Amino acid sequence: MYTNPFALGWENDQTPHNPSSSGGGPAFSALPIGSSTMACPNPPQIAVFNFLSDPTRPSVLNSVVAGTNSLQYFNIETKPGSNYTTISRRNGEVYATVNWQTQPCPVVEARGTIERQRTSQWARLAKDRRRRVTTIKGREYAWVPQGSLCVKLRDSNANEEFARIIRNGPSMTLQITISAFNDGLFEPCVLASVLFLSGKDID
Repeated sequence: MYTNPFALGWENDQTPHNPSSSGGGPAFSALPIGSSTMACPNPPQIAVFNFLSDPTRPSVLNSVVAGTNSLQYFNIETKPGSNYTTISRRNGEVYATVNWQTQPCPVVEARGTIERQRTSQWARLAKDRRRRVTTIKGREYAWVPQGSLCVKLRDSNANEEFARIIRNGPSMTLQITISAFNDGLFEPCVLASVLFLSGKDID
């Protein structure tokens, strides 16, 4: 069954949860600080990143990840006629790749952090079909859909909210708390954004 979170397939969970509010300085460069839309009494400071692409043919598969400070963080490229997406850092170093053509489902790999594996393994669908679970640095996180335009990243045990992937028409945005950024969740969140916003079957 097609279970990309931005299509039918997950059960929606619209119950708000309090995200972590721990702070700390940015891991690299200046972070694009934005206004939090995370639902909690005291929302944490967050960084906002936009996936910028051709406005006439918006696609996360050919986009640039840029902060509100206009600084480019990643380049996402899928060459015409190719079923291979490359996610590169701003210095040109390849962070991750996605091979969409492999069967029975796409394969993802990130150098030094994610071993080559099926996308359905890296972002595995839970038995209750209400979330996908990803292991990052030995810790489990859950991607939980909220409506049809937002997917939230939570700690699978504590229910703290760390990030959101939001699609609003052609606009594609990643919001992430500063503490989650500093804990190394930014790059996996970019990869998850590519998978979830691609419009492709990842199972």
